[in-house]
Amino acid sequence: MNIDPKKLHGRDLFIYYTQDCPDENLMSIVRMLPIALPNDEDVFAVLERVANGEMIDVCYPSEGNVPTGVEKIGEISDGFLYFTKN
Repeated sequence: MNIDPKKLHGRDLFIYYTQDCPDENLMSIVRMLPIALPNDEDVFAVLERVANGEMIDVCYPSEGNVPTGVEKIGEISDGFLYFTKN
């Protein structure tokens, strides 16, 4: 069954992106959102943007290649999440 994430909102989006999303890398990044953001509403707002075509990624500064000029989403223990440039 194909699920259109553009038709989902809130917790349903979170469930889709952490359990049903075909992109394993994206699923692992989305699972870090609750660590990077202070509340569910902020997590859901990021997922709405992802559902509308924006992409997110994770940066681990100790591994080098720190992106510049990107919109940071939030910090995790060893790096940060950000919106990628399209």
